[in-house]
Amino acid sequence: MSSSDCVVTISAKVAEMVTVLRPHLERQGRRGGQPKLSVEDQLLVALEYWREYRSQFHIGASWGLHETTVGRIIYKVEDLLIKSGKFRLPSQRQLYQPGWEWNVWVVDVGEMEIERPQKNRSATESGKQKCHTLKAQLLVDYDSRQVICTAVDTGRTHDFKVLKRSRLPFVSSQMCLADRGSSRIRQTASGRVYTHQETTQATVASRRKAA
Repeated sequence: MSSSDCVVTISAKVAEMVTVLRPHLERQGRRGGQPKLSVEDQLLVALEYWREYRSQFHIGASWGLHETTVGRIIYKVEDLLIKSGKFRLPSQRQLYQPGWEWNVWVVDVGEMEIERPQKNRSATESGKQKCHTLKAQLLVDYDSRQVICTAVDTGRTHDFKVLKRSRLPFVSSQMCLADRGSSRIRQTASGRVYTHQETTQATVASRRKAA
């Protein structure tokens, strides 16, 4: 999937979100108070919070809103999108479905900085980032770049342990690309596991044909 295709896909997904939200958030012509932001802007406020993880106070300052209003917008948007059931990740079950036997998927773990927790601070202390973090693992389809499933663990947990705890299925006919920290799974996995350094688009294609 090219960059332009990704932009088109994201635009279509955002438009679908607006379609889901509009009947519930659009108050034009109704009795009572009118929202300051349009449905599109309310969705953008929620997306900013999820993507940038800024405080609600700073998001409110950018939009001219009180932080409690920002919190209500995020809660309403999140609740409506979850209840619609249209924006859930496929989950690990997708890997067992017919047609996935020859797929290539990419797994990687990254760290997200979080606020200092009030309890059990040592669990989230990251020696690498020198701050409190959570580890987030993404499993992505190599061809479509779609996120299949995620896993979250504490900042002190090693990448390999996050991968091991997630219990991803390694099928012998599938190819998995992982970083060096997670590549140790090849010692126990039945599937073909390669590091990012060992692969390019050409080698992925050749190994696919060899399979």
